[in-house]
Amino acid sequence: MRFVDEVTITVRSGDGGKGCLSLRKAKRLPRGGPDGGDGGKGGDVILRADPQLSTLENFLSQKRYPAPHGESGKNRNQHGKDSSSLILPVPLGTAVRDAHTREVLSEIIHEGQEFVVVKGGRGGKGNAFFATSTHQTPRFSQEGQKGEEKKLTLELKLPVHVGIIGHPNSGKSTLLSRITSACPRIADYPFTTKEPCVGTRGDRYEEKLLIVEIPGIVKGAHRGCGLGLKFLRHAERASCLLYLLDLSDPELSPLEAFHLLEEEISRCLPSLNAGKLKVIVLNKADRQNFMWNISEIMRYFSGKGMQTFTISALTGEGIESLTSFLQTCRGHS
Repeated sequence: MRFVDEVTITVRSGDGGKGCLSLRKAKRLPRGGPDGGDGGKGGDVILRADPQLSTLENFLSQKRYPAPHGESGKNRNQHGKDSSSLILPVPLGTAVRDAHTREVLSEIIHEGQEFVVVKGGRGGKGNAFFATSTHQTPRFSQEGQKGEEKKLTLELKLPVHVGIIGHPNSGKSTLLSRITSACPRIADYPFTTKEPCVGTRGDRYEEKLLIVEIPGIVKGAHRGCGLGLKFLRHAERASCLLYLLDLSDPELSPLEAFHLLEEEISRCLPSLNAGKLKVIVLNKADRQNFMWNISEIMRYFSGKGMQTFTISALTGEGIESLTSFLQTCRGHS
């Protein structure tokens, strides 16, 4: 399934049904009387959270979503049926914006949550409604109320607990496959990850820990280089940012790598850092002949108040202590 995290659609609620104009005559009513029924209500358009969805791809094939109209009233005081609502399933984490003003109308983050985007028009009153003791045969009825139309932008921000951030080839996919049930594409060259990949950890007896891998961020990403910053918003709801730094890189020290990532993030999405727990993970500890002093690097980050781990995502070294720590991030996004 293709990963789509932003679409623009137009929704329209249904018109209310027309009220009926009818004058009935019968044996017991020789002078007749009004018997026009009311029209039914038009359908609402509702967005509903669906935990089975992880992309907005379903909205690519259709751009307009009209709800059905209410049924018109009939004679003999028969009211028209209210129309059913049009329900559009969306993934958890979908932000709903007005496409013109960019105002956030709602954020759908809980399973089963619903948001009524546009309400259906009220049904018109039939002429029987307007009958009074002084006006016994009204010869008019109401038109139904017109539905509303809105142009919406749907933005998906994955509701995760931990976001893995790093340079290309730092081992993000290997780490995700180690600590979750995800099976991301892994290869020995940069940019194998083209889109965010989410993994879960936990069983049916405990709340799941959701972890997202963001595609690699490179120098100049804020100017459009690479893919990573395009998907950074999927870490916005995370309570923890995991910086995965490559100990084996001969050209870029872990400290330089960290500061480069921080700079690119601050230029593109400065709000991402607000209130986040930052964890430093030094990867590829199984490699030999490091150019960098691991003890000094760990002292530096500890001095900044950041929890630091040394691991090998390939061999599993240090993974157990890291995953135990990450469990504390569950349920706080």
